[in-house]
Amino acid sequence: MRILANLFLLLFTLFALSNIVLFAPDSLSGFPLIPNYITQLQTFVRYGTLFLYFVSAFNRHLPKLVFYPLFAWVFWSVFSYWPLSEVIGQAYHLCVGFAQLLTLFFLLRRNYRDNESSFLLVPSQFTGPFFSGRALLIFIIVNILIAPPAFVAIGYKLAAQLIDTSTGGFVTLQPDGLYMSEKTYQHNDKAIKLIAMIHLARPEYYTDIAKTIPKKNTLILMEGVSDKTNLLKNRFSYGNLAEFLGLTSQGQLDLSARIISPEQLKQEQPANEEQTQLDILPADIDVSAFDPQTIEVLDTLAKYVLNGDSPVDGYFEFNQWIQEHTDPDIDKTIMADLLDKRNAAVLAYIPEALQRYDTLVLPWGALHMKGLEQAIRDKGFRLVDDQSHLSIDFKHLPYEQMIEKLKAKP
Repeated sequence: MRILANLFLLLFTLFALSNIVLFAPDSLSGFPLIPNYITQLQTFVRYGTLFLYFVSAFNRHLPKLVFYPLFAWVFWSVFSYWPLSEVIGQAYHLCVGFAQLLTLFFLLRRNYRDNESSFLLVPSQFTGPFFSGRALLIFIIVNILIAPPAFVAIGYKLAAQLIDTSTGGFVTLQPDGLYMSEKTYQHNDKAIKLIAMIHLARPEYYTDIAKTIPKKNTLILMEGVSDKTNLLKNRFSYGNLAEFLGLTSQGQLDLSARIISPEQLKQEQPANEEQTQLDILPADIDVSAFDPQTIEVLDTLAKYVLNGDSPVDGYFEFNQWIQEHTDPDIDKTIMADLLDKRNAAVLAYIPEALQRYDTLVLPWGALHMKGLEQAIRDKGFRLVDDQSHLSIDFKHLPYEQMIEKLKAKP
């Protein structure tokens, strides 16, 4: 146990140093594996914290005054050190790293005074019976009180990890809201900007996005599935859901640009002519390219959830319909249509678009970003800028209004 405890102290030291390293991401551009190692280190430290925390209930030798403050730091890291991260911005990594090292120094100095020989734990601190019934009883009573917030924290972390993994890090769940990433990639004199979008957000989010898009020599490859043959019987609109949540739909994004067609993109540009305005090219596919099962699912989703009287009731009706009317592997079919086919369509425009424009902007749904980013990196583009925008502010959602609307439903 002493060896494991000392190993945790060494890992926590690296854990603190990793926050200092993360403060200067530009220095890591030549070492793309370092962020992965840091993520793995943080995972090891968190698992080690859980293990030692429960072991401390049975092992009275483990000095709680040394380890519990470190456990608190690790617990706070689950929430990305919120609200400190919101108050001081990206610099919070540096502040946290030095604060953790300072905490560790004082705790280890205390431990040195106790054992009079080493900053780390020594054999003399582990003599005698390791079990104490009184210590176990205190541990149980305390944990009955802290169990509810602990389960909330675990649920939050699992949700945050799922969102981060499925979006390739383009969406971050924080205690105060949902943040979307805007990443810029550069190759020679060309730039591609990937902007993770969400169908419903606070109005300021779309305003902020519009401000970051260059207005000169820029082409926006716009998302938006067409339905030229009216295969969808129900209107696919997020207006009702936006009203229920007190948010604004993506349709409110005002870009004030000229819309061009694929044919205009193919037209040869005169050598002496410079592209001076912001253009938009609809770069998505038509519903007719989807599998019939996908079309039926989308139409049912629009019927029950987007156009129903209650989004909550509609979701349960839609889920029941899915179970009764679709194959077990319908998810693969839907993902192939909604992600793979659409990603392939927008990526096909990029080589030709780069010949005429200096900057390409792809404001696409967050789930598309993981595949789009990999394809862009494969073309030689590297990340040069990363910004986050608050899309949904949990503090300002109309909870009372939402509850009243739910109560009003029969």
